[in-house]
Amino acid sequence: LARIFKEATGMAPMDYYQERRVQYAARHLTESNASLTEIAYRFGYADSAHFSRMFKRVKRCSPSQYRRQHRPAQTA
Repeated sequence: LARIFKEATGMAPMDYYQERRVQYAARHLTESNASLTEIAYRFGYADSAHFSRMFKRVKRCSPSQYRRQHRPAQTA
């Protein structure tokens, strides 16, 4: 099953799952004011440091950098 999945997606199942979790967390980083720790726990990471490492592996920047770069400008 893992071989078929990899042929179809080009990724191992765990890599795909990890990337999807980070994608959802990234969206949440830009749409909410929740802390990084809260977001890490919400998306299944027991340790926020591990979340940051995985996030950086997928997105090539830290969660806080991503939030600063991708959050819509606040209007007064």
